[in-house]
Amino acid sequence: MIHINLVNGLKYFTLEPVLDKTYHYRFETIVEDFSNSKRVKKISYIRNVEVTLYERTEIIANFQLFLSKMYIESKTTEPNEFLTKQMSYAFDEIEVGVNYKGQILYVYNMKEMSDRWEKTKNELLIHNKGYAVADAFETISDLLRNEEELILYLSDYKMYGLYFTGFFGKYNLWEMPVIRTQSIVDFKNSKIEESIYPEQKDKIYYTIFGKTNTERKPIENGFDVYKGELSYVDFQLEEAYLEVQNEEKRIQYNVLLRG
Repeated sequence: MIHINLVNGLKYFTLEPVLDKTYHYRFETIVEDFSNSKRVKKISYIRNVEVTLYERTEIIANFQLFLSKMYIESKTTEPNEFLTKQMSYAFDEIEVGVNYKGQILYVYNMKEMSDRWEKTKNELLIHNKGYAVADAFETISDLLRNEEELILYLSDYKMYGLYFTGFFGKYNLWEMPVIRTQSIVDFKNSKIEESIYPEQKDKIYYTIFGKTNTERKPIENGFDVYKGELSYVDFQLEEAYLEVQNEEKRIQYNVLLRG
């Protein structure tokens, strides 16, 4: 059931995918590393993902998330590009249960994911040696054996957090903004209190803000920039981005509906 209410022209919205329909999304993470001022690096990790709601109850929505393609764009050669791609495919087909506050509660096919990855890992280790490689592979193995940690990882903005933000709950507009604590994996799991506000636009549109550093009041492990947007059309997430920056790097997380 779709919920929309109006307060002073503002529209309230919750994401409502059509059952058994596949939506094609582009997920992109753009990393700009300026920890070395003499050599700023910029790299983009792009995933084409098919999102399908295959079951829905009054309390939970079950999704299949299928990674059809992953590629990397950079002006410099990335020495580990092949292994990065192979590791990303450890999460190529995921079945999750999500509540209507956008929280992933279950990963239904963890064992299948783990078994596929162990087979891939053993094949890759034949021709890829070294402690760093083995450690990275084992990190994925551990993740796929621990549902709690896997859920945290999948809920991050670098994975599917921005998409499922659309399920953040059937709040009334006079209860806005939605305030919640978010942990960011790419920034050493730093936590931030973020606020989501509706905007008065032609389309259904939200902004995301987080508390950031100021000259007078720096925040421990804080961010210099934390802002984003969510826009919806035909009860689907059309486009979203979140920009996060500290003194060492800036990362932008993007989601785009392709069809």
